[in-house]
Amino acid sequence: MSVPRSPAPRSGPDAAVIFVGGMHRSGTSAMARALALCGGRLPQKLVPPAPDNPEGYWEPADMVALNDEILAAAGSRWDDVFLHQVEGRLGRRRAGFIRRAADLIRGLDREGRGAVLKDPRAAALPALWNAAAEAVGLEPRHVLLVRHPAEVAASLAAREAVPPAKAELLWAASMLAVEQGTRGRRRLVVDHDAFLAAPVPTLEAVAAQLGGGLKVDAGTAAGVTAFLKPSLRHHRAEAASFHWPHTAAVLDAFRDAARDGREPDAAALRPAREALDALAALMGPQLQELRAQVHD
Repeated sequence: MSVPRSPAPRSGPDAAVIFVGGMHRSGTSAMARALALCGGRLPQKLVPPAPDNPEGYWEPADMVALNDEILAAAGSRWDDVFLHQVEGRLGRRRAGFIRRAADLIRGLDREGRGAVLKDPRAAALPALWNAAAEAVGLEPRHVLLVRHPAEVAASLAAREAVPPAKAELLWAASMLAVEQGTRGRRRLVVDHDAFLAAPVPTLEAVAAQLGGGLKVDAGTAAGVTAFLKPSLRHHRAEAASFHWPHTAAVLDAFRDAARDGREPDAAALRPAREALDALAALMGPQLQELRAQVHD
């Protein structure tokens, strides 16, 4: 299988693509917009706002369409509870998708520095998008948002009528996939609650860790504070019980990393990944068959 060769990296600390990663309904839209206010470059063609996200999704329409196509090629879609296995199912098609993702990034990068790219679907495809960025000589860097899965589930129930147990597994699969696929990369984990409570210090930490031309000054701080209105948050988790026994460990690993500014504990995440792999081996073929029947 051939993939595009990586050209020599462009010089300078801004030669990067900053990917905003995490599960749907985890604050990735707010983060993408905030990074744009801090000097990040968003594509011009964005998914339009909708009633469930009136301030906008801030995600490239072309990236969303490509990710949907990639997921479909792997027999998957955005609400697949085994998203952490999607890239392994692409086979020889992966190289072609990398080339198309690289063309998309190249089309956005007109000034020799990277864009801010956000699409929660890409949580299942971080290695593919890393390869695409490197194929055009840009370093992939990542900010990963973590939000309490009960809040994510409540939001998905309101928007898509996703059952809570499924939403929880989907959250875990997305977080495990994006962590695995960005391991060893320049990245920072950000807690959703901490971001909304203290957006300016959070963005200062992101800018310091990721670079990419991001700057937080008095003007950008005022814009970010005005944008992140309290009314944007609709769901809160107080004390929540979990449906899956490994959910708490995944949440703790990400929140600990966000609080301490360090890497997620891979050893703490391993049992959850192994348990999800075992569940996928048991149930994955049946789910793919049912999905295929629905689309026939």
